This record gives sequence, C-alpha cells and structure tokens, in this order.
Amino acid sequence: MQTIIQKLNIKSIVFAAFSVLCFFLRLEVFSETPALNLFYGIVYLFWVLILSIFYHYIDNLSAGHRKYGRFYTAAPAALFTFFMIFGYSFLHDNSWNLVVSSDIVQLCKTTAMSAGYFFFFYYIISWLYIRMDSPVKISAKNTANIRFAPLRWYLEKLRKKPFTTAFVSLFIVYLPCAIISYPAFFMIGDTRSQIIQAYSELGIVIPEYLEGHMLSDTVFINTHHPPVHTLFIHLCLVTGNRLFHSANAGIFLYAVLQCLCVLTSVSYAVKILVEKLRVPESYAVFVLLYCIISPLIQGYMFVITKDILYAAFLLYFLISLYFLYLGEKSRKLYAELFLSALGLLLFRNDAKYIFFLSFLIIAFFNKKLRKTALRFVIAVLCFSILYSAILSLCGVTRGSIREMFSVPFQQTARCVKYHEEEITEDQKQAINNILNYSSLALRYSVSLSDGVKGTYKEDASKEDLIRYFMVWFEMLGKYPGTYVQATMNNYYSYFYPVGNSHFNFSFGNSTFAMDGTNKQIVPLGMHFYYPESLETYRNAYEYFENLVAAFPPITILTIPSTYTWTLILLFFYALRKKSKNAVAFLMIPCIIVFVCCLLGPCNGHYGVRYLYPIILSMPLLLPITVRLAHTSEDMTSL
Repeated sequence: MQTIIQKLNIKSIVFAAFSVLCFFLRLEVFSETPALNLFYGIVYLFWVLILSIFYHYIDNLSAGHRKYGRFYTAAPAALFTFFMIFGYSFLHDNSWNLVVSSDIVQLCKTTAMSAGYFFFFYYIISWLYIRMDSPVKISAKNTANIRFAPLRWYLEKLRKKPFTTAFVSLFIVYLPCAIISYPAFFMIGDTRSQIIQAYSELGIVIPEYLEGHMLSDTVFINTHHPPVHTLFIHLCLVTGNRLFHSANAGIFLYAVLQCLCVLTSVSYAVKILVEKLRVPESYAVFVLLYCIISPLIQGYMFVITKDILYAAFLLYFLISLYFLYLGEKSRKLYAELFLSALGLLLFRNDAKYIFFLSFLIIAFFNKKLRKTALRFVIAVLCFSILYSAILSLCGVTRGSIREMFSVPFQQTARCVKYHEEEITEDQKQAINNILNYSSLALRYSVSLSDGVKGTYKEDASKEDLIRYFMVWFEMLGKYPGTYVQATMNNYYSYFYPVGNSHFNFSFGNSTFAMDGTNKQIVPLGMHFYYPESLETYRNAYEYFENLVAAFPPITILTIPSTYTWTLILLFFYALRKKSKNAVAFLMIPCIIVFVCCLLGPCNGHYGVRYLYPIILSMPLLLPITVRLAHTSEDMTSL
C-alpha cells in the first residue's frame, strides 16, 4: 500500500510540475518567457506542491468512479488543451504559427504546455464529475434553522410561491435599470435596419445589398431579420406614437415587453426547479443572482435585437422537452410546446433546424415518443413551407444567401490575402463572379466576415455559384491549412478564455446607432434620444456596471468560452453516464444553437449575443442534465 501511495505521489508531482510550467511559459520567442529567478522558482515550487496534493487527492477520490471509463474525462481535457494552445497562438499572431513551427524551442514549449494543460484539465474535470456523481438532492432544505429572519422569510416565499417571488424580485431589480436605460439600447446596424424596413413610406432598402432585388415596390420588409420581430417592433412604435406622440415611448414599450418576457421565462424556470426538480432554495437564489449579476444577461435585457426574445422561447422549449421526457401528455404541455416552437420559428430564421434535428434525434433514441416526435417534425416542416409561402404572397423579400456562406467566404479571402500569386486567372474569375476579388484581401478581417460578405454579388447566377464552389474545393486541396486557420481565427474566442464581452452595446455605441437611425427617419417626424435629465444616472450606472464586470469572479461570466466549456462538459458527462435522454432532450437543442454561432459572421467576443439563449438557459440546463443523467431508465436501452 505504501508503495502505491509513493508511486501516486511521484506521478502527482510530475503531472503537477508540467501543469504549473504551462502557466509560466509563453509561446512567443524564448526571450519573452519569464526568467527562472529565485522568486519565480519559489512560486513555481509552491504551486507544484499545491497541485500535486490536489492530484493525489483526486486519484484516491476517483477510485470508485472509474467504472464509467476515462475517455469521457480525457476527451474534453484534450479538447480544452487544444484550444488553450491554438487559441493563444491565434490571439497573438492571427495564425497557428506559434504552435505549428519547425523551431525546436517552440516544439518543446508546445509539448510541455500541452502536457501541462492536459493534466490540469483532466484532474479538474475528474473532480467536477465526482461532484456531479454525488447523490442528487430530492427535497429542499428546511429553512427553519436560519437565524436571519428576512432571509428565512424570503426562502419560505421562494419555496411556497417560486414564480411570483422570482418575478417580483427580478422586476424590482430591473425596474431602475429600465428607467435609466430609457428608451432602450440600439444595436449598430440591426436596430436601425428593422425600424426603417417597416416604414415603406421612406422607400429605403435595408440591407442595401437588396437594392434592385426586392420582391415588391411597396413592401420593404425582408427576411434578413425575422419579419414578425420587425413587425412587433413596428407595432410598439406605432402604439407609442399614437398614445404618447413619442418614438421614445414606442421603443421603450418594446424594451419593457421584451424584459417582461425574459423575466417571465426565468421565473417559470425557477418554479420548475423548485416544484418539480425539488432543488434547494439556495440554488433558486443562485439562479436569481445569476440573472441579476451577470453583465451579459443584464446588459442585453434592453437591447433591441431578436436574440433576447429567442432566448426566452428556447428556455420554454427546453422545459417543455423535459416534461415530454417525463411522459406527460396533457394539453397544457402540448400548448407550451406549440407556443415555444412558434416563438422560436417566428423570432429566429434558423430555429427550424433546432426542431428538425431535436425531434429526429428524440425519435431515434426514444421509442415511446417516436410517433409524437415525428408528428412535430412534420408539423414544423408544414409550417415552414406555409410560412414561407405567406411571406412571398405578402411581398416580403428573402434575405441574401450570403448569410449562409460566412465560413467559405472567409476561407477564400484568406487564401487571396496570403496566396494571391499562386491563384490562376480562371480561379480569380470564378471568385470574382461571386465576390469582388480585387477588394477581398483589403476587406478581410480575421474575426468578422461582414467585410468579405459585403462584396457578394446578388446578381450572381447558380452557375456562377457552382463554379465558385468548384474553385473552393480546388483551393481546399491546395491550401487546407489556410482554410483551417481562417475558420479558427474567426471563432477561436468561443473556446479560448479571452475577450471580455462586456459591453458591446454601451450608451455611447447606442447613441451613435440612434443618430444613424434619426438621420433616415427625418421624413417621419420621429426622433430617438436619451433624456439629458438621466445623463448623470446613466454615467453612474455604466461606471458601476463596468466596475462589477471587471471583478474577476464576475468577469468569468462575460467570457463566451465559459458557456462553451460548460456545455461541452455537460455533453461529455451525459455520455459518460450513458444518458441518451440528457443528450437528446436538452443538449442537442443547445448544441445546435452553438453550431449556428460557429456558422455565423463573427468571433465569440463580438457575437456573444448569439450565445445568449445558452447563457440564459444554463442555470436550468445544469440541474436537469444531471437529473436525467442519474435517472435509472437512462441506463437501459430505449
């Protein structure tokens, strides 16, 4: 026994030495690596000691948990290691050159850092899985022993009336935020586009690339943004103008309704957690604090964009799927499924993929629900066809297919930028028929594909598109590394912990977006503005918000990779527990949302709003996934 402990100690010390080393090394040139002087030596040895004790402790603790195999721990550890190494390289060099190098020093550093990160993540994940393997608490704790009377009273209220208590709590907190943010936050580009589209009297085509390609001369709404969401914003503006003769009142009405919808969905989730999953009241309080403190949830609450309502409907959809798994067949459940599905389909163009894939996977893994799932697939398919036909009959123009090609267009642009002398004239012509070849290298941005997509030629024929993709495949075979780097450079911050995303939409950015909108709606006699009387409060609010976001524990909530890693860990944990239902019912919808992020136009720290549905759903996703993973029925074949 003593020999085994000694071996484990030696192993732990070696693994810890590599792990600590990876935090000291840098992938830049060797001279920039911190010198191993006395101070660094002492710090290094201290952390080696701490980690070796931790690793040894995990080895002993996990002895009874090895029956599930180590692959589901090693696989995410290897994945995280890969992105820590390559993400660092792309952050500092916009390429993988700091990793993929023939220099022996770089190779040694990369190898040492990879080993260190792998050991570190392997043991951290092992510890997390052990904690998640602990028995799930079925009943809430008794709050009678809590001495602080107000806290005891609040927890009792949360247990007895979770929805009402949660909603009132969130409403009280967000009411001052709504007043200070009056009338709302404008996004640069999207908010202006949706407001102007619905006022046909302006005669302005937005996005501009649809000029000359509109289906109707009198209808300027198009599917670049969900038409129903555009019309909802317009309805609020019309209501505000008629009742209060104020554009500000109209857009504020939309912002308030959006906020109330999100607060309702979160409160309903808290109700499900307390009443159905029987989580402790402390976890319900954690969910509320998460929604209050999270800079991203709070910051985006009053931003005029489709992603926020979409997130609320996704939360309802996940709850409905959970009850569907439990075997409920009530009218209420089917109504909730229908309404959440309808909300997702109407407020996000790519939502249909969530339904098709989710229900197809449910049908594949769960025989009991196969017929129900297939009915939903058919219903969604019929709805999509009918909805598309209605839009066409109403003169609503389809958005450009350019939005689907962010990835290949970025890859082509990077090839043009770095290998232009090797591209043939025929290839240049094929590319130029689709994109403006002469400006690709200049407009190429490593983290945002909008510049490259902006050169797409709407007049291009199907034959031109086919020829382009033939060239794209030719260049893929010749420059596979460039293609991979173009894609990784565009999306690495979804995985690499960098890019504090707070706050993409400050009052300054919103004012700029408002001014751009005001210039185009002058004929309407409308004007958006921030009241000067609230300027002091706005400045104080924004200063405090930035201060909180800079606090290290809170900063973690502003980094997109936090949610990516959590989703990946939950996915592998469900696989580790052989829980088909946890994957099929909850993970797949969120994974599809994440895949759509990776097919979008921008990197994580720019496009964190695309992750908003996952960010809002995460407190619900955690306990339900763990609960499903512990369900005995999941351990048998379905």
